[in-house]
Amino acid sequence: MGAAHLLTDGHHGYLTFLAVAAEHRRSGIARLLVEAAFRSSGAERIDLLSTSQSNPFYDSLPHTRFDGFRLYP
Repeated sequence: MGAAHLLTDGHHGYLTFLAVAAEHRRSGIARLLVEAAFRSSGAERIDLLSTSQSNPFYDSLPHTRFDGFRLYP
C-alpha cells in the first residue's frame, strides 16, 4: 500500500521517500506513514523537500516552510 524512508541522527530526520499506491491515495495512509516515521525516529523534526505535485499533501501537515525545505512538525 505504501512506504516511507527516513534517515536520522536522533535529533534531525530527513524524509527521503514517501509513496502510496494510486488506488490507496487520499485514505490517510501517507499521513500515518509520516507520523509513524517521525515517532519511531526519535528525531525532534523532519526536514524534507517536496515537489509541486506533493505540496498539497505536505500543506495539510503541521510544518514550517522555508525556501526549498519544510520542517515537520
